[in-house]
Amino acid sequence: MKSEKFDIVKLSPEMDESIFALETAVFEEPWTKKNIEDEFSHGELYGINEGVRVVAYIALRITLDEAELLRIGVLKEFRRLGLGRKMVDFAFESLRNKGCKSIFLEVKASNEKAISLYSASGFAISGRRPRYYRNGEDAILMQKVL
Repeated sequence: MKSEKFDIVKLSPEMDESIFALETAVFEEPWTKKNIEDEFSHGELYGINEGVRVVAYIALRITLDEAELLRIGVLKEFRRLGLGRKMVDFAFESLRNKGCKSIFLEVKASNEKAISLYSASGFAISGRRPRYYRNGEDAILMQKVL
């Protein structure tokens, strides 16, 4: 299966249970149901569904002409299909259409797969936040001009 077979849709608050299930399956420090609920008020969530199950999603927040990529997650059995890259490319196009000039993110220094995806998508390392995460790990700051 290739990523072309999957459509990206805007997620709705009714999908919060499925998003939470993905969060707990994918992330060491998953967002709570309240975090997800709050993002529907403050950010934009897009995803790829298989039936009623969210199998991949991306969370973005826009402030003026700048965006932040808050989350991107793909269930293990749907990895290596190009879904992460597809969502990042979708985000770039969507954000440009909304007038955003740049996008930034924070990623764990040890998350080599994510750093590789972001670098291949045109992000550049712009800084480091020492001991940013609960486990004491540094965050790598990355930014891309849209």
